Amino acid sequence: MYEYRFLIILPDCVVGAVVPRESGGAVVAAGTKFAFLDFETRELTTVATVDQHKPTNRFNDGKCDAVGRFWAGKETLGRGAFNGVDLSNGLTWSPDNNIMYYIDSLQYSVDAFDFDLSTGTLRNRRQVMAFNPVDGLPDGMCTDTYGKLWIAMYDGGQVLQVDPNTGTQLRSIKFPVPLTTSCCFGGPNLDILYVTSSRVGYSPDEIEQKPLSGCMFQVTGLGARGTTAFCYDG
Repeated sequence: MYEYRFLIILPDCVVGAVVPRESGGAVVAAGTKFAFLDFETRELTTVATVDQHKPTNRFNDGKCDAVGRFWAGKETLGRGAFNGVDLSNGLTWSPDNNIMYYIDSLQYSVDAFDFDLSTGTLRNRRQVMAFNPVDGLPDGMCTDTYGKLWIAMYDGGQVLQVDPNTGTQLRSIKFPVPLTTSCCFGGPNLDILYVTSSRVGYSPDEIEQKPLSGCMFQVTGLGARGTTAFCYDG
C-alpha cells in the first residue's frame, strides 16, 4: 500500500516542474535554476543556473525522457536544444521514444522532432497540430499508448485528444474551470486522466464565480491508457 502525505515547501521563485529522482527526492526546475529537493530536510540544492543575466526568464514545464534526462523549457528566448521559443510549455514522447512532441504556446501548435534516445539529439522539426485560439492556449500534454496526444487548453476549460499523425482533433473533455493547465495518466492501470487547473491572477470575485479553479480533476472511462512517466536518473 502507498502512504501519502502532504509536504509544503516554499522556494523563493516560481516552480515550473518537479520530477522524482531515482535516488530519492526530486529534481526541480524553479526560476532559472535546476535544483535537487530533499523531502526529509526540505532543502533545495541548486545544481545549475541558466540565464543569470535575464531575471525575467524562468523554467515553465519539464519532464524526463526514457533514459532519465530532464528536459525543461523556458518562457522566453534562450540557449538550449533549440531556440526561437516564445512560451515553452508541454512536452512528451511517442510510445516508441522516436519522436518528441513540444508545445510553444504562443504559436498555438504542437511540433514534432525526430528523437535519438541514446544521444538526446533532435532533428527534423515540423508542425503536427495547429489550434484555433478560440479553443484556448495549448499548455501541458501527455501521450497515450496508441500514440495520441492529450493537451490541456489554458483559458479553454478543456483537454483535447489529438492524432499527431493526421493533425486532427479526436475529442474534447470539458471542465468547470477555464484555466486547465496540464494533464497526465495515472492510477494502477494508467487509465485515469488527472488534470490540473489554475486560478493565478484571479480576483476574489472571480474565485467566487469559479470556485473550482485551482483544483485537480480526474477523468475515468476514457478507454485510453497513458505511457510511463520516467524518473530523473541521478
